[in-house]
Amino acid sequence: MNNPERATHADARVQDANVVGEALAKAVSEALRLHKRAGNPVPEWRDGKMRWLAPEEIPDLVVSS
Repeated sequence: MNNPERATHADARVQDANVVGEALAKAVSEALRLHKRAGNPVPEWRDGKMRWLAPEEIPDLVVSS
């Protein structure tokens, strides 16, 4: 980053890695739930290849707070 002030602000927003990780996990869980409910497939990277998961293959993730 060329702007040190901007970098400082960004660092302040993500200082607590646990909070960021929990927010990301919650967002992914919600996105997967919505895709599954709508009947939409989602991409998955496995064994060095991308493949599509059918809605019935999408896992039900439970994120604890």
